[in-house]
Amino acid sequence: MTKMTIQEAAAHLKVSEKTIRRRIKDKQLNASKTDGRWHVHVEVDAGLSTDRTAPDPLLDQMRTEVKYLREMLDRKDAQIDQQNQLIAMTTQQNGQLLTRFSAPRPSMGERVGRWVARLRESVASL
Repeated sequence: MTKMTIQEAAAHLKVSEKTIRRRIKDKQLNASKTDGRWHVHVEVDAGLSTDRTAPDPLLDQMRTEVKYLREMLDRKDAQIDQQNQLIAMTTQQNGQLLTRFSAPRPSMGERVGRWVARLRESVASL
């Protein structure tokens, strides 16, 4: 067992100083305080978290889930784009309909007058 400072232990174990402090607090590492400084008791052969190449099933699961969620976001973005295009087309068509049907209509007297004029033309052509 070797006595190291927090900085030395972090470098040796290839983790941050914050991780070393957390592991001391959680009693995952043996440490003692001498003259106001922490000293970590580490076995030189057995390091915590030095093997970063070992597969982590939880990490693999999280990567799979993140990939799936990104694919879902891409699909939803495509659906939103399609809906926005439909909204734009519908808005344009509604505008055309409003223009067409909001034109001023002739009064009842004008319509009756046109109808009478057409009726006279058709009677005269007989």
